Amino acid sequence: MTKKIILTTPKETLNFGKTIAQQCQKGTLIILNGTLGSGKTLFTRGIGQFLEIKEEVNSPTYVIAKEYHSGKIPLLHWDFYRIGDFDELYMSDFFELLEARNSIFVIEWANMFKNAWEKFYPRFEIDFEINSKKERLVSYSYKN
Repeated sequence: MTKKIILTTPKETLNFGKTIAQQCQKGTLIILNGTLGSGKTLFTRGIGQFLEIKEEVNSPTYVIAKEYHSGKIPLLHWDFYRIGDFDELYMSDFFELLEARNSIFVIEWANMFKNAWEKFYPRFEIDFEINSKKERLVSYSYKN
């Protein structure tokens, strides 16, 4: 079942990340899709705050992946935006890390390589959209 919410402030986006993180355990995958600036990284920062990660969680766009091990549960934060092809995912140990199930795994721009994760459970699928009022329209579901 897909749920929908409207987030009107950055703080609400952070808090939504914390709310989702409360429902996660090691091995949970969080799929994020949405346009540039729609709140994906801010949402992930909220997950990091809930997990008490000491570093600032920021976008992995240019490095493709960031690992955070200083919190209650490790957080692996991936960004598929700059991935050129499926082979790059293999070479970057994506599948090995995903299958290890020892962290919460977040992927931004995930639908660019949907076949890389579509058989992986449990997962949240979250879509961010910005409307004309600059609000974030969020659709999300949980699949296990």
